[in-house]
Amino acid sequence: MRCDQLCILNKGEVVVVDTPQKILALGQTKMSIEKNGIKEIKTISSAPKDFIKQLHSLGLNNMIDGIELYPDTIEDIMLRLVDENSKKKMKDSHLSIISGRVINHLINDKKYLALSVMAPMLIILFFKLFADAMFAITPGFVVARYALPIAAFIVHFLCFILCAIALVQERKASTLERLYISGVKRSSIIGGYAIGYIGLATVQSIIVLTETSLLFELNLDNGDFVLVFIVIWMLAIASVLLGIFISTFAQTEGHIFPFIPLVILPSIFLSGLLIDVELRPDAVQIISKFLPLHYANNIIKGIIYDDLSPGKLLSNLLGLFSFAFLLWVLASSTLKETD
Repeated sequence: MRCDQLCILNKGEVVVVDTPQKILALGQTKMSIEKNGIKEIKTISSAPKDFIKQLHSLGLNNMIDGIELYPDTIEDIMLRLVDENSKKKMKDSHLSIISGRVINHLINDKKYLALSVMAPMLIILFFKLFADAMFAITPGFVVARYALPIAAFIVHFLCFILCAIALVQERKASTLERLYISGVKRSSIIGGYAIGYIGLATVQSIIVLTETSLLFELNLDNGDFVLVFIVIWMLAIASVLLGIFISTFAQTEGHIFPFIPLVILPSIFLSGLLIDVELRPDAVQIISKFLPLHYANNIIKGIIYDDLSPGKLLSNLLGLFSFAFLLWVLASSTLKETD
């Protein structure tokens, strides 16, 4: 082969640039083994010469009647690399198309967008009125102890319920069925919808945290503000995936509502939102570990009381991440394209 390097392109995109020898090393070898009059075809990734040497060194060549090797040509390797690149681009394209469609839908649905933005603002305002009354009649009432956890809970609830209902509506409109027919994988569907709604969750997290900080005069420094935002944002991601997972069990929007108390009531009473988990029975402490809000509350309380150690921060962030990853796996395995 009279060239120093080969460049393989796929629709203008560089797939690989390397010497011919190294590209040939990426090839596979079809091997025809004859034993007792029966031929069997196998594919190996070892270089033919190395494979023959290995057979001789192990003494296995005497056990086989005959071996024929058919190594890939440079053309075979080029075609396979281009095919693999095309499949990867198609997978990435599915993800970006679905997420882009969700984001455009959210932007163009003015009523839905307004509700998603106004609802958390109004809930925070109502809680401010309640907190002022509690502060007036309860000396020593620590507003920050409840303000930030309530803010996290609002994002958790809204992301969960709005995403769950939206996915059910998409199934009713046969959108998921069309995606399946087009060859889109479940993981790409889940990822696309998650990315789209995480964008909305990010906006909600910023609004809720900013309004809470201003109304309750929390005076968070820049580092604490960013950390609380990251925690609420990660909680929002877990909540979006929880909504997607719950939607897989519902055929209509009405089927979502029985799940609301199953998700929300434990989050209110068992996650440490109102009463510290450490003060509750052992059974409650065990149950709380299965609630994403529990991990967010642990970090937020650590910031409020200035006792957040690096170990406590990392363990609770890992808890939020693990919860989100588990929900993504569960949603991907249970999502159905039709009722």
